[in-house]
Amino acid sequence: MSATLRTRSLLTAALAACLVSASAATTAQADIVRVVITGFVESNGYRAGTTFFGVPSNTPVTVAFDLNSANFIASPTPSLVNRVRGYPVIPGSFSLQVGTVTVGVAGTPAFNFVIRNDDPRVDGFFISAGTDLPTFIRLAMTPANHGLEFSRTFNNPLPPPALDPTLPSLNILDAVGSWGFENLSVYSFNVGLNENITPLVLGYSRITISNITPRCLADVAGGSPSGGDGTVDGADFIAFVNSFAIGSAAIDATADVAGGTSSTLPAGGPDGTIDGTDFIEFINAFAAGC
Repeated sequence: MSATLRTRSLLTAALAACLVSASAATTAQADIVRVVITGFVESNGYRAGTTFFGVPSNTPVTVAFDLNSANFIASPTPSLVNRVRGYPVIPGSFSLQVGTVTVGVAGTPAFNFVIRNDDPRVDGFFISAGTDLPTFIRLAMTPANHGLEFSRTFNNPLPPPALDPTLPSLNILDAVGSWGFENLSVYSFNVGLNENITPLVLGYSRITISNITPRCLADVAGGSPSGGDGTVDGADFIAFVNSFAIGSAAIDATADVAGGTSSTLPAGGPDGTIDGTDFIEFINAFAAGC
């Protein structure tokens, strides 16, 4: 028996043993939230040799990225702890589309989508490398070091000292909704080097925040041909074991649950291989019950 088959047999046996102890847990998987910002090109000062050269005014613009509702960062500034909260953008989920040109972020920088709640009397959103102030997020584009800035602040419709009623909390799930120019106070939306150098000035149209909680990673049986019937039970276990024993994603991809580029959490496959990573991810998700 080859080393690969021996390892696969041992893992399959271990997986079978786990069925005895794994319970049908009711722990909920964290909700995944998608943020989509739409707009258009107001003016374009980029010259030949740059990524956005030649893109005309009024070209549609879409920014999209995903967040994990359970993953957030509090402000390090005591006075802002209960006023702003940053949600790290899930790596690989970000895209900026300007007409036919689409770019991602440069490298793997950590950046956040920040919610403002009663800060000090108004609510709003912005993207930032931190939590307290909007910052440019570097894009994979030419010229290098140029990036995207976005912020949108609501205008409190109530007289002082009343707080802004638009967002009830710093919880991203409480911010699910869609806003165009309703109660708009100010926005900033552009691509450039800093606040003084913004060759690509963008007009804001709308921000939409939606809950897109994905299918549980361990939900591999039932439903569609690729699995997923909304429950995690013995059928999923058996389907995974059978697929894992075969071991070829080209033949049966049911067990190919980890290592891909999905923007959901866990970061599921497929990635074209069935190996120990798939085993560990499935066991963790199955034991939790998602």
